[in-house]
Amino acid sequence: LSRTTHTQFTGFTFIMDMLGWTRKNFSGPVYTELMHMVQSSLPVRCERFLFVDVPKVFSASWKIISASLRSDFKKIMIITTRDDMVQH
Repeated sequence: LSRTTHTQFTGFTFIMDMLGWTRKNFSGPVYTELMHMVQSSLPVRCERFLFVDVPKVFSASWKIISASLRSDFKKIMIITTRDDMVQH
């Protein structure tokens, strides 16, 4: 990751481009574990997570996954489209 002082203080932006994803790309336990790892184990600052062009199946998974996330962590999770991504 970045070694710049700016990024160490402000954090980085994680962008997950989900264009073309299907149901096969999703697994509840996998995503729950990923979110747990990210919010409690990563030794880096993440300013925000952008999920871009999410498929409809993600919305159902997101409702389940987001229920187990800390509220401060949910605030940095942004679901957006490719066209609106620059606003974030």
